[in-house]
Amino acid sequence: MFELTEDVKPLLAELTESAGQETLRLTLCSSGTGCGGPILKVDMREPLEDDLEEEAGGFTFRIRRNIHKNLEGAVLEAQDTFWGKKIRVRTTYKCL
Repeated sequence: MFELTEDVKPLLAELTESAGQETLRLTLCSSGTGCGGPILKVDMREPLEDDLEEEAGGFTFRIRRNIHKNLEGAVLEAQDTFWGKKIRVRTTYKCL
């Protein structure tokens, strides 16, 4: 379904350790839409009843049901930005 690069694993571990609430789970969700489809992100969120659950790279992810089909071939990777490293969900769909 989706894969993780090695360089994203420390960022995922840091995200889960800094959650602050025991009820939050590592979640793949949408942060809006772009011209090619939903913009996906990884965040710590309260789980929803209809979330799917998948394991990858030693992490358990909750996946919002409405974006699950958009994860086919996706890669979670670390991306260098002006503000430091962040988690990027690289999808297979793009703007036309």
